[in-house]
Amino acid sequence: MHVTLYTLDGAGNPSNQVAQYAVEVTLKDANHVQIGHLDRTELSPSVSVDSQLPLTMEVAGYIDDKKSLHRVEHITFAYGTDKWTNFDTSRCTMGDTAFADGILVTDMDCGFAC
Repeated sequence: MHVTLYTLDGAGNPSNQVAQYAVEVTLKDANHVQIGHLDRTELSPSVSVDSQLPLTMEVAGYIDDKKSLHRVEHITFAYGTDKWTNFDTSRCTMGDTAFADGILVTDMDCGFAC
């Protein structure tokens, strides 16, 4: 599964003090054939990814309400009873992070437990 997290950081804009988030998710099978996709969608608070899998993949951003800008602390993935975060290094690899046109873009690749 490839996930791109888009962060529009409102810190520099007085009219928008809360960061906004969106994700794009692509699911592939063991042969790297695409079996599901979610175009860039606001992460508020979670999104569902439809695919050829029997269950729906859920992606959510955990936001710490005690922090001033309510930033996403981590991404949570759920497929049925299987749940993990992007910080689980046995299942997710964080890729490049880039900043362009006021948007921070973070890529990650994550897998299912066998």
